[in-house]
Amino acid sequence: MRKLVLLFVAIISFNNLFSQRIVENPNYISSSTSSAKVTKIELKENETILHFRAKIPVGSWIYIPTESYIEDSSKKGKRLYVTKTDGIEMDKRHTIVNNDELRYKLYFPALDKNVDHINFGESNKGGNWFIFNLDLTKNGKNFLSSPQALMNSNSIKVVEGLPFSTTFRINKNGNIVNTVLPEDLPNEFFGNWYDKYGTLIMITTPDYMVFDNRVQYYRSIQKLSDNNFTISCTAANFEILSFDSENMVVRSDRLMSLKRISSNNKVPKSIKGDWVHKNKVGKINITDSYLYNSEGTFGNEKNSIDHVAESESGDTIWMVVYNEGYYYIYMAEKKNGEYMLVPRGYPDAQYKKVND
Repeated sequence: MRKLVLLFVAIISFNNLFSQRIVENPNYISSSTSSAKVTKIELKENETILHFRAKIPVGSWIYIPTESYIEDSSKKGKRLYVTKTDGIEMDKRHTIVNNDELRYKLYFPALDKNVDHINFGESNKGGNWFIFNLDLTKNGKNFLSSPQALMNSNSIKVVEGLPFSTTFRINKNGNIVNTVLPEDLPNEFFGNWYDKYGTLIMITTPDYMVFDNRVQYYRSIQKLSDNNFTISCTAANFEILSFDSENMVVRSDRLMSLKRISSNNKVPKSIKGDWVHKNKVGKINITDSYLYNSEGTFGNEKNSIDHVAESESGDTIWMVVYNEGYYYIYMAEKKNGEYMLVPRGYPDAQYKKVND
Protein backbone atom coordinates (compact mmCIF):
# COMPACT_ATOMS: atom_id res chain seq x y z
CA MET A 1 0.00 0.00 0.00
CA ARG A 2 2.80 2.43 0.92
CA LYS A 3 4.49 1.84 -2.44
CA LEU A 4 1.21 2.54 -4.23
CA VAL A 5 0.78 5.81 -2.32
CA LEU A 6 4.33 6.88 -3.15
CA LEU A 7 3.79 5.96 -6.79
CA PHE A 8 0.55 7.97 -6.84
CA VAL A 9 2.31 10.99 -5.31
CA ALA A 10 5.14 10.66 -7.83
CA ILE A 11 2.68 10.57 -10.73
CA ILE A 12 0.88 13.68 -9.44
CA SER A 13 4.20 15.50 -8.96
CA PHE A 14 5.29 14.49 -12.46
CA ASN A 15 2.04 15.76 -13.97
CA ASN A 16 2.26 19.02 -12.03
CA LEU A 17 5.83 19.47 -13.18
CA PHE A 18 4.84 19.24 -16.83
CA SER A 19 1.56 21.11 -16.48
CA GLN A 20 3.50 24.33 -16.07
CA ARG A 21 6.46 25.91 -17.81
CA ILE A 22 8.84 28.60 -16.64
CA VAL A 23 10.65 30.86 -19.12
CA GLU A 24 13.59 32.74 -17.64
CA ASN A 25 14.58 36.14 -19.09
CA PRO A 26 12.44 35.82 -22.22
CA ASN A 27 13.73 37.43 -25.38
CA TYR A 28 11.62 40.09 -27.06
CA ILE A 29 11.99 42.33 -30.09
CA SER A 30 11.11 45.79 -28.79
CA SER A 31 9.89 47.71 -25.80
CA SER A 32 8.74 51.29 -25.36
CA THR A 33 10.80 51.61 -22.19
CA SER A 34 14.13 50.37 -20.89
CA SER A 35 13.25 50.99 -17.23
CA ALA A 36 11.37 47.69 -16.72
CA LYS A 37 11.91 44.17 -18.00
CA VAL A 38 10.19 40.81 -17.76
CA THR A 39 12.56 38.48 -15.93
CA LYS A 40 10.38 35.37 -15.83
CA ILE A 41 7.10 34.02 -17.19
CA GLU A 42 5.22 31.20 -15.47
CA LEU A 43 2.82 29.34 -17.74
CA LYS A 44 0.36 27.41 -15.60
CA GLU A 45 -2.85 25.57 -16.41
CA ASN A 46 -4.99 28.15 -14.63
CA GLU A 47 -2.96 31.35 -14.93
CA THR A 48 -0.02 33.16 -16.50
CA ILE A 49 2.40 35.09 -14.27
CA LEU A 50 4.80 37.77 -15.52
CA HIS A 51 7.68 38.73 -13.21
CA PHE A 52 9.01 42.28 -13.65
CA ARG A 53 12.11 44.12 -12.51
CA ALA A 54 12.00 47.91 -12.79
CA LYS A 55 14.91 50.34 -12.33
CA ILE A 56 13.26 53.68 -11.61
CA PRO A 57 14.89 56.79 -10.07
CA VAL A 58 13.96 57.61 -6.48
CA GLY A 59 11.17 60.17 -6.48
CA SER A 60 9.64 58.87 -9.70
CA TRP A 61 6.52 56.71 -9.78
CA ILE A 62 5.14 53.62 -11.47
CA TYR A 63 1.50 52.81 -12.20
CA ILE A 64 -0.14 49.48 -13.10
CA PRO A 65 -3.51 50.13 -14.79
CA THR A 66 -6.36 47.64 -14.64
CA GLU A 67 -6.24 47.59 -18.45
CA SER A 68 -2.82 45.87 -18.46
CA TYR A 69 -3.02 42.88 -20.78
CA ILE A 70 -1.26 40.10 -22.64
CA GLU A 71 -2.17 38.79 -26.08
CA ASP A 72 -1.06 36.25 -28.62
CA SER A 73 1.48 38.04 -30.82
CA SER A 74 -0.20 36.56 -33.88
CA LYS A 75 -3.36 38.41 -32.75
CA LYS A 76 -5.40 35.22 -33.16
CA GLY A 77 -6.84 35.45 -29.66
CA LYS A 78 -8.42 38.12 -27.51
CA ARG A 79 -6.58 40.21 -24.94
CA LEU A 80 -6.26 38.73 -21.46
CA TYR A 81 -6.39 41.41 -18.75
CA VAL A 82 -4.55 41.45 -15.43
CA THR A 83 -6.42 39.77 -12.58
CA LYS A 84 -4.18 40.63 -9.62
CA THR A 85 -0.72 41.84 -8.66
CA ASP A 86 1.96 40.94 -6.14
CA GLY A 87 4.59 43.40 -4.94
CA ILE A 88 2.76 46.47 -6.22
CA GLU A 89 -0.78 47.76 -5.86
CA MET A 90 -2.87 47.98 -9.01
CA ASP A 91 -4.50 51.19 -10.28
CA LYS A 92 -2.48 53.40 -7.94
CA ARG A 93 0.68 55.46 -8.29
CA HIS A 94 3.63 53.83 -6.52
CA THR A 95 6.35 56.39 -5.73
CA ILE A 96 9.92 55.12 -5.42
CA VAL A 97 11.18 56.40 -2.07
CA ASN A 98 14.34 54.60 -1.04
CA ASN A 99 15.34 52.01 -3.66
CA ASP A 100 15.47 52.39 -7.40
CA GLU A 101 14.81 48.69 -8.06
CA LEU A 102 11.30 47.28 -7.82
CA ARG A 103 10.25 43.66 -8.36
CA TYR A 104 6.62 42.70 -8.85
CA LYS A 105 4.33 40.13 -10.50
CA LEU A 106 1.27 40.50 -12.72
CA TYR A 107 -1.25 37.66 -12.96
CA PHE A 108 -3.30 36.94 -16.09
CA PRO A 109 -5.65 34.15 -17.23
CA ALA A 110 -4.07 31.04 -18.68
CA LEU A 111 -2.81 31.10 -22.25
CA ASP A 112 -3.63 28.53 -24.89
CA LYS A 113 -0.91 25.88 -24.99
CA ASN A 114 -0.22 26.63 -28.67
CA VAL A 115 0.75 30.26 -28.05
CA ASP A 116 4.52 30.70 -28.42
CA HIS A 117 4.91 34.51 -28.42
CA ILE A 118 2.92 37.18 -26.58
CA ASN A 119 2.69 40.97 -26.41
CA PHE A 120 2.35 42.79 -23.11
CA GLY A 121 0.69 46.20 -22.95
CA GLU A 122 -0.74 48.85 -20.66
CA SER A 123 -3.72 50.65 -22.19
CA ASN A 124 -3.14 54.03 -20.61
CA LYS A 125 -4.92 57.11 -21.85
CA GLY A 126 -2.39 59.09 -23.84
CA GLY A 127 0.07 56.23 -24.19
CA ASN A 128 0.56 52.50 -24.12
CA TRP A 129 3.66 50.93 -22.64
CA PHE A 130 4.25 47.67 -24.44
CA ILE A 131 6.67 44.80 -24.99
CA PHE A 132 6.38 43.03 -28.33
CA ASN A 133 6.89 39.33 -28.99
CA LEU A 134 7.95 37.88 -25.66
CA ASP A 135 9.32 34.47 -26.58
CA LEU A 136 7.71 31.60 -24.62
CA THR A 137 9.65 28.84 -26.35
CA LYS A 138 13.00 29.07 -24.57
CA ASN A 139 15.02 30.94 -22.00
CA GLY A 140 16.70 34.08 -23.31
CA LYS A 141 19.14 36.86 -22.53
CA ASN A 142 16.49 39.56 -22.18
CA PHE A 143 18.11 42.08 -24.47
CA LEU A 144 16.07 45.23 -25.00
CA SER A 145 15.45 44.32 -28.64
CA SER A 146 16.00 40.67 -29.45
CA PRO A 147 15.27 39.88 -33.10
CA GLN A 148 15.13 36.17 -32.38
CA ALA A 149 11.66 36.46 -30.91
CA LEU A 150 10.34 37.98 -34.11
CA MET A 151 10.47 34.98 -36.39
CA ASN A 152 9.30 31.39 -36.24
CA SER A 153 12.13 29.18 -35.00
CA ASN A 154 11.88 27.02 -38.13
CA SER A 155 12.86 29.97 -40.31
CA ILE A 156 15.92 30.98 -38.29
CA LYS A 157 19.47 30.19 -39.19
CA VAL A 158 21.96 31.25 -36.51
CA VAL A 159 25.52 31.63 -37.69
CA GLU A 160 28.06 30.64 -35.08
CA GLY A 161 30.64 33.20 -34.01
CA LEU A 162 28.52 36.24 -34.89
CA PRO A 163 27.15 38.69 -32.30
CA PHE A 164 23.84 37.84 -30.63
CA SER A 165 22.12 40.64 -32.54
CA THR A 166 23.00 38.98 -35.84
CA THR A 167 20.41 36.40 -36.91
CA PHE A 168 19.17 35.41 -40.31
CA ARG A 169 15.61 34.83 -41.53
CA ILE A 170 14.85 32.65 -44.54
CA ASN A 171 12.24 34.34 -46.73
CA LYS A 172 9.64 32.58 -48.88
CA ASN A 173 12.08 32.40 -51.79
CA GLY A 174 14.68 30.64 -49.67
CA ASN A 175 16.96 33.66 -49.53
CA ILE A 176 18.66 34.75 -46.31
CA VAL A 177 17.50 38.09 -44.91
CA ASN A 178 19.64 39.75 -42.25
CA THR A 179 17.62 41.00 -39.25
CA VAL A 180 19.21 43.73 -37.14
CA LEU A 181 18.55 45.93 -34.15
CA PRO A 182 17.94 49.71 -34.34
CA GLU A 183 21.39 50.46 -32.95
CA ASP A 184 22.90 48.38 -35.77
CA LEU A 185 21.59 50.80 -38.41
CA PRO A 186 24.26 53.03 -39.99
CA ASN A 187 24.78 56.37 -38.23
CA GLU A 188 23.90 58.16 -41.46
CA PHE A 189 20.30 56.96 -41.07
CA PHE A 190 19.70 58.90 -37.86
CA GLY A 191 18.76 62.56 -38.01
CA ASN A 192 16.14 65.04 -39.23
CA TRP A 193 14.76 64.45 -42.74
CA TYR A 194 13.02 67.06 -44.94
CA ASP A 195 11.25 67.17 -48.28
CA LYS A 196 12.33 69.45 -51.14
CA TYR A 197 10.28 72.30 -49.71
CA GLY A 198 12.11 72.24 -46.37
CA THR A 199 9.17 70.66 -44.53
CA LEU A 200 10.20 68.42 -41.65
CA ILE A 201 8.92 64.92 -42.51
CA MET A 202 10.73 62.44 -40.28
CA ILE A 203 13.01 62.13 -37.25
CA THR A 204 15.06 58.94 -36.88
CA THR A 205 16.83 57.91 -33.67
CA PRO A 206 17.98 54.53 -32.28
CA ASP A 207 15.02 54.56 -29.85
CA TYR A 208 12.16 55.66 -32.09
CA MET A 209 11.12 57.32 -35.33
CA VAL A 210 8.79 60.31 -35.64
CA PHE A 211 6.55 60.18 -38.70
CA ASP A 212 3.01 61.35 -39.40
CA ASN A 213 3.32 63.59 -36.32
CA ARG A 214 3.59 60.64 -33.95
CA VAL A 215 6.27 58.60 -32.18
CA GLN A 216 6.81 55.24 -33.88
CA TYR A 217 8.60 52.41 -32.03
CA TYR A 218 10.59 49.79 -33.93
CA ARG A 219 9.07 46.31 -34.22
CA SER A 220 11.47 44.71 -36.71
CA ILE A 221 14.25 45.73 -39.09
CA GLN A 222 15.46 43.65 -42.02
CA LYS A 223 18.68 44.50 -43.80
CA LEU A 224 18.45 43.84 -47.55
CA SER A 225 21.74 45.52 -48.45
CA ASP A 226 24.11 48.12 -47.00
CA ASN A 227 21.65 50.98 -47.60
CA ASN A 228 18.37 49.11 -48.16
CA PHE A 229 16.17 48.16 -45.19
CA THR A 230 12.57 47.30 -44.42
CA ILE A 231 11.41 48.69 -41.08
CA SER A 232 8.20 47.78 -39.26
CA CYS A 233 7.08 50.27 -36.62
CA THR A 234 4.08 50.43 -34.30
CA ALA A 235 1.92 52.44 -36.70
CA ALA A 236 3.65 52.30 -40.09
CA ASN A 237 5.93 50.23 -42.30
CA PHE A 238 8.83 51.67 -44.27
CA GLU A 239 11.16 50.50 -46.98
CA ILE A 240 14.39 52.45 -47.07
CA LEU A 241 15.28 52.12 -50.75
CA SER A 242 18.55 54.02 -50.49
CA PHE A 243 20.28 56.59 -48.31
CA ASP A 244 23.57 58.26 -47.61
CA SER A 245 24.66 61.04 -45.26
CA GLU A 246 22.51 63.63 -47.08
CA ASN A 247 19.72 61.90 -49.04
CA MET A 248 17.21 59.10 -48.50
CA VAL A 249 14.47 57.51 -50.61
CA VAL A 250 11.66 56.03 -48.51
CA ARG A 251 8.54 54.13 -49.47
CA SER A 252 5.67 53.99 -46.98
CA ASP A 253 2.16 54.88 -48.08
CA ARG A 254 3.93 57.00 -50.70
CA LEU A 255 7.38 57.38 -52.22
CA MET A 256 9.43 60.17 -50.63
CA SER A 257 12.79 61.66 -51.51
CA LEU A 258 14.19 63.29 -48.38
CA LYS A 259 17.28 65.26 -47.46
CA ARG A 260 19.01 65.30 -44.10
CA ILE A 261 19.87 68.62 -42.47
CA SER A 262 22.18 68.69 -39.47
CA SER A 263 20.82 70.11 -36.23
CA ASN A 264 22.31 71.11 -32.91
CA ASN A 265 19.25 69.61 -31.16
CA LYS A 266 18.88 72.72 -29.00
CA VAL A 267 15.65 74.38 -27.96
CA PRO A 268 15.27 77.63 -29.96
CA LYS A 269 15.23 80.79 -27.86
CA SER A 270 11.92 81.75 -29.46
CA ILE A 271 10.03 78.99 -27.66
CA LYS A 272 11.83 78.98 -24.31
CA GLY A 273 9.88 80.49 -21.46
CA ASP A 274 6.27 80.45 -20.25
CA TRP A 275 3.20 79.43 -22.22
CA VAL A 276 -0.40 79.80 -21.10
CA HIS A 277 -3.40 77.73 -22.17
CA LYS A 278 -5.83 79.56 -24.46
CA ASN A 279 -8.55 79.13 -21.79
CA LYS A 280 -6.18 80.17 -18.96
CA VAL A 281 -6.48 76.71 -17.34
CA GLY A 282 -2.84 75.72 -17.31
CA LYS A 283 0.76 76.71 -18.01
CA ILE A 284 3.84 75.23 -19.62
CA ASN A 285 7.42 76.30 -19.03
CA ILE A 286 10.17 75.33 -21.48
CA THR A 287 13.88 75.48 -20.62
CA ASP A 288 16.99 74.21 -22.41
CA SER A 289 16.44 70.70 -21.07
CA TYR A 290 12.92 70.36 -19.66
CA LEU A 291 9.26 71.01 -20.38
CA TYR A 292 7.17 71.59 -17.25
CA ASN A 293 3.43 71.04 -17.68
CA SER A 294 1.35 72.49 -14.83
CA GLU A 295 -1.99 71.61 -16.39
CA GLY A 296 -1.59 67.86 -16.46
CA THR A 297 -2.31 67.03 -20.10
CA PHE A 298 0.32 64.33 -19.63
CA GLY A 299 0.41 64.64 -15.86
CA ASN A 300 1.56 67.47 -13.64
CA GLU A 301 5.18 66.69 -14.36
CA LYS A 302 8.68 67.57 -15.41
CA ASN A 303 9.45 66.15 -18.86
CA SER A 304 12.98 65.93 -20.23
CA ILE A 305 13.42 67.20 -23.79
CA ASP A 306 14.90 64.34 -25.81
CA HIS A 307 14.96 65.75 -29.35
CA VAL A 308 14.29 69.06 -31.09
CA ALA A 309 13.85 69.67 -34.81
CA GLU A 310 12.39 72.52 -36.87
CA SER A 311 11.38 73.20 -40.43
CA GLU A 312 13.81 75.13 -42.61
CA SER A 313 11.52 78.15 -42.44
CA GLY A 314 11.39 77.95 -38.63
CA ASP A 315 7.58 78.03 -38.71
CA THR A 316 7.24 74.54 -37.23
CA ILE A 317 9.19 73.07 -34.32
CA TRP A 318 8.90 69.50 -33.04
CA MET A 319 9.92 68.62 -29.50
CA VAL A 320 10.05 65.00 -28.36
CA VAL A 321 9.82 64.87 -24.57
CA TYR A 322 10.35 61.87 -22.30
CA ASN A 323 8.66 60.96 -19.03
CA GLU A 324 8.42 57.63 -17.16
CA GLY A 325 9.09 55.41 -20.15
CA TYR A 326 6.95 57.36 -22.63
CA TYR A 327 7.83 59.74 -25.45
CA TYR A 328 5.43 62.54 -26.41
CA ILE A 329 5.46 65.21 -29.14
CA TYR A 330 4.81 68.90 -28.66
CA MET A 331 4.51 71.00 -31.82
CA ALA A 332 5.04 74.75 -31.98
CA GLU A 333 3.57 76.27 -35.15
CA LYS A 334 3.79 79.92 -36.12
CA LYS A 335 0.48 81.52 -37.12
CA ASN A 336 0.11 85.22 -37.83
CA GLY A 337 3.63 85.78 -36.59
CA GLU A 338 3.10 84.00 -33.23
CA TYR A 339 3.82 80.43 -32.16
CA MET A 340 1.05 78.20 -30.87
CA LEU A 341 2.18 75.18 -28.82
CA VAL A 342 0.06 72.01 -29.03
CA PRO A 343 0.71 68.52 -27.59
CA ARG A 344 0.17 65.90 -30.29
CA GLY A 345 -3.26 64.26 -29.96
CA TYR A 346 -4.77 67.18 -28.00
CA PRO A 347 -5.73 69.78 -30.65
CA ASP A 348 -7.78 71.80 -28.16
CA ALA A 349 -4.89 72.08 -25.70
CA GLN A 350 -3.35 75.16 -27.33
CA TYR A 351 -0.78 77.32 -25.55
CA LYS A 352 0.29 80.85 -26.40
CA LYS A 353 3.72 82.26 -25.52
CA VAL A 354 3.79 84.74 -22.66
CA ASN A 355 5.71 87.85 -23.68
CA ASP A 356 8.92 88.34 -21.75
